[in-house]
Amino acid sequence: MKHLRTVGFGLWVAAVLGCMSSGSVLAQGTAFTYQGSLYSNGLPVDGIYSMRFIARSAATNGTSLGSVTNAPVGVTNGLFTTIVDLGNVFTTSPLFLEIGVRTNGSTGTFIVLNPTQPFTSSPFSVQALNAQYSQGSASYLGGIADSQLSTNIANIKSNMTFVGAVNFSNAAGVFSGSFSGGSSGTFSGASTGTFSGTGTGTFSGNGAGLTSLNVTNLVGVVQSNPNWQIVQSSPQQAVLANNYLFTNNTQQTLILPASPTVGSTVWAAGSGGAGWKLSQNAGQSVLTTTLGLPAGQLWTAANSSQAYKAVACSGDGTRLAAAVTNGKIVYSPDGGITWANSDSPNVAWSGLASSRTGQRMAAGYNVGAIYTSTNGGTNWVQSSSPITSWNCVCIGASGFNIAAGTSPGWIYFSADGGTNWTTNTSIPNATWTGIACSDNARHITAVGSSTRIYVSSDGGTTFTASGPAAAISFATAAMSGDGTFQIAGGSGSLYVSGDSGATWVGRLASLGASWKATTCSQDGSFMAAAYSSGFIYTSHDYGVTWTLQSNGYSSAQAWTSLACSSTGSRVIGGISTATLYISTASTTIGTTGYLTGSQYSNVQLQYVGGGAWMPLSFNGSFTSF
Repeated sequence: MKHLRTVGFGLWVAAVLGCMSSGSVLAQGTAFTYQGSLYSNGLPVDGIYSMRFIARSAATNGTSLGSVTNAPVGVTNGLFTTIVDLGNVFTTSPLFLEIGVRTNGSTGTFIVLNPTQPFTSSPFSVQALNAQYSQGSASYLGGIADSQLSTNIANIKSNMTFVGAVNFSNAAGVFSGSFSGGSSGTFSGASTGTFSGTGTGTFSGNGAGLTSLNVTNLVGVVQSNPNWQIVQSSPQQAVLANNYLFTNNTQQTLILPASPTVGSTVWAAGSGGAGWKLSQNAGQSVLTTTLGLPAGQLWTAANSSQAYKAVACSGDGTRLAAAVTNGKIVYSPDGGITWANSDSPNVAWSGLASSRTGQRMAAGYNVGAIYTSTNGGTNWVQSSSPITSWNCVCIGASGFNIAAGTSPGWIYFSADGGTNWTTNTSIPNATWTGIACSDNARHITAVGSSTRIYVSSDGGTTFTASGPAAAISFATAAMSGDGTFQIAGGSGSLYVSGDSGATWVGRLASLGASWKATTCSQDGSFMAAAYSSGFIYTSHDYGVTWTLQSNGYSSAQAWTSLACSSTGSRVIGGISTATLYISTASTTIGTTGYLTGSQYSNVQLQYVGGGAWMPLSFNGSFTSF
């Protein structure tokens, strides 16, 4: 700080020059802050004064380069602060400040303080306003015209093309005009203009004036739930983590996400009168076991290659067993994932059946006895049945009621799990090849070689001939849990009954196939049948219509047996020359497969990998294809 004494005014001033900046040097103005102390006779003064500031080119007799008078300037206890703006005088150096003081309102002469004050570096930072620009050999001092700029410098008043990436980081910026092409990022606030092309990122605001938008990519379409979207068109592509409402009275189709990540979900719900449809992409399928839908659309080989004669399945589909011709009975406690040999003898097994729980089983073989198991096929014991040639066997839901057919001979029955046996000689002596019974074993249907279909509704006490009028070569029979819906297969045609075997209707006669195996769900809605040296057919409507199912095995096979769980969600098939095949409830893999839901139904699907979607929650009725 420098102390100055006035001349003839009785005042002295201590002054400090400074320059305060509100931004970077490039944003600097020409004003600076002057702070000083004003004393009279050695004492600080209080009052209002006028102060004149002159910028001079020399300390004495310098040329005036700019001046300003500030009035009033308040002085308190000798201290004062004022803003001095001399204009853009900082283009030369050195530079000195002359200060004059007089009482505010006075017209008298300013008392000039002596000596003048030299300007230091802080005020000279204003020199940044007079930037010096050089390009090649050219150099410019002072303001720069647009024409003097390099062509690499953007001009906001000219049409510019940016060949590099352009990033906007000022969130408070305002953009107006037209944007076209591919854009990404975040646009917020009030916007005007035209946006065209493919846009990604986040758009916020009221969306006024936006057109041609895919509603599946918008959030907040349905009030109070930002994840639900109304299906607007058919087919429509689904987006991961979104939920969809079908409200149209005509069935609409939603395509599952094409590239899902494991764990991602999609939820579909419909109030439309025609329900809704979820279609698939290549390699995708929907696991439908929890929906109570039947299997049969995809088959997977299981266990080693052996000659399988008969198979059995528990009600829940987890306990499986298969009898090997001239071998052992093998069993699986986990739905066919793992298999083990039982302690059964190595014989020519011909028939196998399971109770609802899968713990009690019965098996017969050629020229021998009926064997039974009480621990899911792990261990087997010979029953007291006659020693004869057994061709087929069935067992009730409890596992105690057993019926078996001989070759040739009669039908034998046991009501105590194989301890005691009876027969009914009123039924023809024949080669019985297939037998089925209801859960309570009151309904029994037997078929044989060169016979008609024989049905009983009193546990085998009496039988009545039914089916085609002429005897044909039958091989297999199955029925629903209550015996209402039944199926029998033979040479040339399948026969289906919906009245406990009283009347029968032929199906798939045009194939002219020799049907060797049949099975039926507990309610009778699902049926499956296979023919020798051929394929498996399934029906989802109690045997009215049938669909060829060969996804998983590439050519015709020598099928010998079929069995399914209570709901038909798991099916097992045996082949005489190859292996076992298992089918778990699923839609057909690929673009031809799909899941439909009825009106007011909903399902939440989660992607579990390998192309498979699994229901997490559901309500209503569904159909899979």
